[in-house]
Amino acid sequence: MAKNDSFTKKSYEWLENICNTKLYEIYSRNTVDAYLRMQQELKIIKQQGSAPLFRMAYDIIDKTNIKRDEYFLGGYSASSIVLYLLNISDMDPLTAKPGLYPFFCFGINGEIRFSIDLFLATKAYRKVSEYIKMYSCEIKLEYKYFDDEKLRAISINASRNNDYKLEIGFNPISKRTLCNNVFKGEIFDLIKPATFEEKVKCYGLNLNKKYTWDKSAKQLYLSGKMSFNKLTAYREDVFEFLLKHHVDIENAFEISQYVGKGLVQIKGWEPKMFDVMKKAKIPSWYLDSISKLIFLPSRAHAMSLISFMEK
Repeated sequence: MAKNDSFTKKSYEWLENICNTKLYEIYSRNTVDAYLRMQQELKIIKQQGSAPLFRMAYDIIDKTNIKRDEYFLGGYSASSIVLYLLNISDMDPLTAKPGLYPFFCFGINGEIRFSIDLFLATKAYRKVSEYIKMYSCEIKLEYKYFDDEKLRAISINASRNNDYKLEIGFNPISKRTLCNNVFKGEIFDLIKPATFEEKVKCYGLNLNKKYTWDKSAKQLYLSGKMSFNKLTAYREDVFEFLLKHHVDIENAFEISQYVGKGLVQIKGWEPKMFDVMKKAKIPSWYLDSISKLIFLPSRAHAMSLISFMEK
């Protein structure tokens, strides 16, 4: 494991150096906020021992020379300013609209295991697959495959401090198929989204439509109770609503995760959460609405996907 520890340490030193260099190149006006957010993420990355993940992802994108219109980041990883500084993500989490938050990919104190999922157009997927066959580093890689023997992921156990494996997933996609199917359905027909933010909201509402739209958001919108841009389509929407009602960040994040996983439907509200929201005077109609949800997806995923489709 000494070799793994050495690789993790060198990867972190490389990551810290490149992030500090890029920070001042990219953020000439908002350096303080960017620096604080970067330091917050680097602290967790060091704690998790996940720096090799960022190094490998950087190598894959750089050496295969795949372009922004050939891939997008899945899950919450586009919320990371470190991935933005590495030019792996094109989402600036400091200025993104709608907003992106590091808690959803790292947790409040690093409790969420960070991973990277690359969704790759056909040609890019082939280039990456070929490159991975020849890729080597100081530690052993493990490979996962789909049933048709196509590469699905690579993983490493980078440090003795990690009780989990670091993983980069690879998902082949058809951009044409996505473009033909994503912006379709009742919600898109009703709203006719024109802006990026409207498209992101419609996409989220359309996933698990039976619960997110039909049983929850639709009536609030049609009755005028909530404006379209305030409707709950993502965990980040719950998080933002609670913050605006002066719920602290830790509780707002915990509740948004609880709602997003559909646990209210399964277990009901935990007394502590209910008390927090009662003290914050969260409206009963809002509690009723989010109680009906069975799953809320990642806003970062949706934003990365739609940005990819529009290139």
